[in-house]
Amino acid sequence: MIAYNGKRSWLETHHEVVTRMTLADLRCDPRLEDIICTADVGMTIMYDIADELTDTFESRNFERQWDGEFFEEVEEFVEDFLNGEIRLTCLSGK
Repeated sequence: MIAYNGKRSWLETHHEVVTRMTLADLRCDPRLEDIICTADVGMTIMYDIADELTDTFESRNFERQWDGEFFEEVEEFVEDFLNGEIRLTCLSGK
């Protein structure tokens, strides 16, 4: 946890990231299944993915003042990850 914008902001972002990842899991999104299978460590990798996605989102939006677009931005960010556009260190070399 790297709270670039404060603990409250990190927690809010983490909640939204986990929500989006859970929805992808419930939909049996093949992109998420591929990520988990490629990591070859089981579902516990989801904890690391959620934490790193949150840290990355928070750092990219350091000191940003949101004007109603926060939820859409998080959703788009998670979609970018699922589409392979965001690389995470927790998945490298696995």
